Amino acid sequence: MYKVKVTEIGSFVEELLNEKMVVLFGPTAPAELRDICVVHDGTPTEDNVLAEGGTISIGDQVYTIKEFGEAANENMGGLGHLTLAFDGQLARAASWNGSRDTKRASQAGNRHRD
Repeated sequence: MYKVKVTEIGSFVEELLNEKMVVLFGPTAPAELRDICVVHDGTPTEDNVLAEGGTISIGDQVYTIKEFGEAANENMGGLGHLTLAFDGQLARAASWNGSRDTKRASQAGNRHRD
């Protein structure tokens, strides 16, 4: 089991939650992404922390992992980065590589910067 503690919540995280998304990033989160991120204290690991059908717990809520991108384990283990898209009790995880989900997250944050 890989556990992390939230250390910072970006100012646009609530907007992303309304879109049923959460962007996680470890302590090295880039400054330009911190507004849309939930930053945590996770340390790098080479272990695969994600598995289809596995779970992610946030507080008392447990979500089943429906699917994840091929680089998601590497990015979560190295950067502590994961973009979660929620569908009821299921979560889809994407990695930060300019994916559609990350672009949507950035756009949601940018709507409130105007």
